[in-house]
Amino acid sequence: MRSCGTERRQLRSGSSRCETVFDYAGKLAQAAKIEQEMTGADFWGNQEEAQQKVSQLKTLKVVLKPLGELIQAGSDLAGLLE
Repeated sequence: MRSCGTERRQLRSGSSRCETVFDYAGKLAQAAKIEQEMTGADFWGNQEEAQQKVSQLKTLKVVLKPLGELIQAGSDLAGLLE
């Protein structure tokens, strides 16, 4: 049976891996970059590449929306606890 301290250490080390997977700030920047590229006059010049970027943006938004909501909820909770 594990001690409470061991479980905490494992949770902390596991959370750093989750940060890499979720990388909210990085994904926000990536989405912003794609959105900026989409405003360019030549974006649709290569239909295949454009569709790939749009698909990538949609995938990013599927991850970003719930993460943003969780971050906001965490901030709200922190404010309530103050």
